[in-house]
Amino acid sequence: MFRLAVRNITTHRLRLLMTMLAVVLGVAFVAATLIFSATVSKGYQDVATRENAGIDVAVRATAQAQQHGQSSGLNGTVLDRVRALTGVASARGQVSGDTYVVNRSGDVVGNASHGANFAPDLDGEDPDHSIAGGRAPQQSGEIALDLHTAARAGFHVGDTVRVVVDGPVMTERLVGVFTTTDPATTTDATFTLFDTATAQRLFGSPGQYARIAVKAAAGTSDQRLLKEITPLLGRNSEAITAAKLISDEKAADASTITTLSKVFLAFAVVSLFVGIFLIANTFTMLVAQRTRELALVRAIGATRRQVTRAIQLEALVVGLISSAIGLVLGTLTASVLHTVLNDLMDAGLPGTSTVVPPGTIAGSLFVGTAVTVLAAWLPGRRASKIPPIAAMSSANTTPTQASLRLRNIVGFLITAIGVGLGAHGMAAGNTEGGYYIGAGAGLLNIAFVILTPFLSRPLLGLLNKPFTKWFGIDGKLATENARRNPRRTASTTAALILGLTLVTAVTVIGTSIGSVLAMKSTDSLKADFTVSTINDRPLNPSITAMVASVTGVTAASPIRTGAVESVGKVTGYKVTAVDPAEITRLLTLHYTAGSAAHLDSGLLVTEAAAERGHLHAGDSVTVTFADGRQQPLIVSGIIKANPLLSNYLVSLQTLAPHMAKQRDDTILVKATAGHATDVQERVKTALHNPLVKLRDHRALEKEVTGSVDLLLNLVYGLLGMALTISVLSVVNTMALSVFERTQEIGMLRAIGMRREGIKRMIRLESIVISLFGSVLGIVVGTFTAWAMGTQFTHSKLLNGYTMQIPWERILLFLAASAAVGALAALWPARRAAALNTLQAINTQ
Repeated sequence: MFRLAVRNITTHRLRLLMTMLAVVLGVAFVAATLIFSATVSKGYQDVATRENAGIDVAVRATAQAQQHGQSSGLNGTVLDRVRALTGVASARGQVSGDTYVVNRSGDVVGNASHGANFAPDLDGEDPDHSIAGGRAPQQSGEIALDLHTAARAGFHVGDTVRVVVDGPVMTERLVGVFTTTDPATTTDATFTLFDTATAQRLFGSPGQYARIAVKAAAGTSDQRLLKEITPLLGRNSEAITAAKLISDEKAADASTITTLSKVFLAFAVVSLFVGIFLIANTFTMLVAQRTRELALVRAIGATRRQVTRAIQLEALVVGLISSAIGLVLGTLTASVLHTVLNDLMDAGLPGTSTVVPPGTIAGSLFVGTAVTVLAAWLPGRRASKIPPIAAMSSANTTPTQASLRLRNIVGFLITAIGVGLGAHGMAAGNTEGGYYIGAGAGLLNIAFVILTPFLSRPLLGLLNKPFTKWFGIDGKLATENARRNPRRTASTTAALILGLTLVTAVTVIGTSIGSVLAMKSTDSLKADFTVSTINDRPLNPSITAMVASVTGVTAASPIRTGAVESVGKVTGYKVTAVDPAEITRLLTLHYTAGSAAHLDSGLLVTEAAAERGHLHAGDSVTVTFADGRQQPLIVSGIIKANPLLSNYLVSLQTLAPHMAKQRDDTILVKATAGHATDVQERVKTALHNPLVKLRDHRALEKEVTGSVDLLLNLVYGLLGMALTISVLSVVNTMALSVFERTQEIGMLRAIGMRREGIKRMIRLESIVISLFGSVLGIVVGTFTAWAMGTQFTHSKLLNGYTMQIPWERILLFLAASAAVGALAALWPARRAAALNTLQAINTQ
């Protein structure tokens, strides 16, 4: 049986090629995701290790202090105490942040920015930054640049250089250039050094360090050093070993990649799931072609189990070979992806050799093989059940109606359960009801797939008349052929239904959310434009003062975010601070109770926050700010959620004493009536800052919808793999249809149908099947989007959400499906037309 399985693989290698391609694509997707993630993770591990070389213990702010923006308390006194410990060989105070270098043309240099203080050791040298020319910065107004940035921008020691941190553009004198071991210099990142006092003022608070890097004396372990340092620290700082520091930095850097990898893996699973239908169709076709052969094997003594095992063995060999190829392709893809992201998209990923973990190799081979064997199990089981004599007398055995009746009963039962859950959820009308609606929608999706054979006959019948009218007898034969075997049509369209369901649901939901967010981003905005940064970094308050001083600006207020430990009994929330005197001229606040009359000494809360904290207008609530101090505030009013604000709104004067560093998220600006465009240009000229971006209402709406479109395009690209496999499934089905109808095609040729007519009939049949699957997918996807949308209607942020159906994209999906059907039929149609008439008639 093993030799028989191997011979069948070599004999039908072209037919199995499509199955192999589906497995290869799916496994490549999985392997590329895992390998890319492992490679980037190893890269960040190497970077963190190199950056922290020579450090045994690091002293830094606690995670809670960092989250709340609290001071670490690491001042010069703490640094001197650490240096005085017997187990310390050296200790350096460090502070860092983003610093953007502006070239002579006024553009920002590089794709990432790093700024820090020159932190020398006892020997006067900074081990992280080696001065290669000139000297280190010693006072305000002086900087040093890394050699790569200086050469790229054409700066030399003695030149003046414009740099930006978070405020106005500063003009500094370049006093030195340096080299650094940080590999980010090879990815066009810039490095700027300041003297310690200037760096503290720019990146933190005067006299405060962000970190103290400690090197142990000879014979002192890191754990012993840790115990010596810990008693010297306050509540907002902690000491950790270098190993812990490297681990934390690696995790923080790789967090985004990890999230992205999970998304990629989800789409890879979808691709493999779609591939199951293609694999099952392929083995069904192979079994149909070999019924005589299998009958002879049974007749000479093979048992049903042996027949099933032979087919499973074929699937095992095909799965292993395909998985191995997919693993190689995935490795190459991961390497290319890393290069493309760095070279073309300036992602700034760490450079390292491609890492292929053993677990990825084993997992990829197992997943691809398991999927193939699983998909081939049912066709093999069906083949083993055919009696030898019955198989020898029939080239194809049609599934019984009884099996379809059982399938239909199961489908209708699941439909009833899904409808019941949805009805219960709609009756509940709350967040919990949304869960019932979502569960019901999921069950109805499953029911649609199960009931596809039942739906195929009436729905495809609707296409009979128009196709007959448009294409004559060729169109009639095409629709009838598509209806002939509803089970096979269902298994083919299942892949298309799944793909189009996901695409349609994501499109409808994305379009709807984009519409409501675009409306909300400007609906409550009275300001003519906003001022923020291109990288959404906080702004220095001096920017607000500069904007307010521009001629034609009638009102300007920053929106500032701060952290609080608790508001009443509710913990862990952020607050938004504004200028009470200006905010009502810049923003429309929709009140459900109270007003902003006492916002200067009180607070406004959203409906959701009021419900959560059981607050009412006029209540007094104790707010515990990030610095640990408490302050009772009066709830001035209750407002509806606003995308520009958090759940709690206070005045700038209320928040300012509790923030170690005052920074603004964005600035709302109102201009003289009728002169908004001119005032916007004046503000842009006055700031003369390449990091600042000004957005009017139209730009805000475009930014929101543009982000949604970018996300949709990413999803389309990820689903492209699944849709490609769906196309292969249609090709497979049409090839099987041609094989089963060889004699019929011969008869049609004998009674006068020309080769072109045969080709057109096959192409039309493929288009009919594709349109059927796409229509069902669009219907199911729209229904899924509606069901998920019921959850959004209970969201305070998305209140006012209504489902928007992008008809132009829906029509594009239908047109693309028809094109897919036509392309998928090219090879089967050509094969059918090339059949010899007499030989086809004599086929049994």
